[in-house]
Amino acid sequence: MRRLLRGCERLALPPVDADALTADVQKACIGHIQGVLKIILSAGHVERGYQRIAPTMPHYYLHVTSWPDTPLYHPSTEIQLQLCQTRLGSQPLLSGIKHLNRLEQVLARAELSPGIAEGVMLNQQGEVVEGIMSNLMIRWDGRYITPPIRDCGVAGVVRDLLIEQAAQSDQVLEISTVTLEMLIQADAVYLMNSLLGIRQVAAFENHQYPQIPVSTLVRKVSERCFRV
Repeated sequence: MRRLLRGCERLALPPVDADALTADVQKACIGHIQGVLKIILSAGHVERGYQRIAPTMPHYYLHVTSWPDTPLYHPSTEIQLQLCQTRLGSQPLLSGIKHLNRLEQVLARAELSPGIAEGVMLNQQGEVVEGIMSNLMIRWDGRYITPPIRDCGVAGVVRDLLIEQAAQSDQVLEISTVTLEMLIQADAVYLMNSLLGIRQVAAFENHQYPQIPVSTLVRKVSERCFRV
């Protein structure tokens, strides 16, 4: 909800009625023990030339599906990454929010070879930003580092929670530039999103990562998000 309201503010949309949305979400989820809920918020009808009709009357759409049963979402599946040639464009006004323009991700996903679960996306300067559908974190020389979401990329809800949890503990999580060299030489690499949880990566291109014990920080965030 917090990210949705943040997106409304950034896109100059009236804030959604949180109580009404919560009630509709509860209704939509009746009968579903485990599944995926997608909330899509639209500015409503517009005129030609992208002009919004005043007053803007946003609409939200709720879509509930079954929990994905593909190998990627099985905890035992080893995750392999591939470098994407499609790079993220720079647009600070949209950076961080989950908007509906995902064409860069569509193009990047089409690049992946069979059997590859996720791609690594760079910014225009060649720095690591995120996965196609996930955020990234590396363990580098005993420190945890996640790339900044500055000019591009999505600030995912699990990433936000990870940053909050680290701030409340003695585990340092740095928000700092991650280069391709650092990604390859990292002690460990992690992917995270609301469906994957936090998953350790097995390989990036031809480089294999050793599997290391789960840290207290990762375990606590996983427990808060996914009750594991």
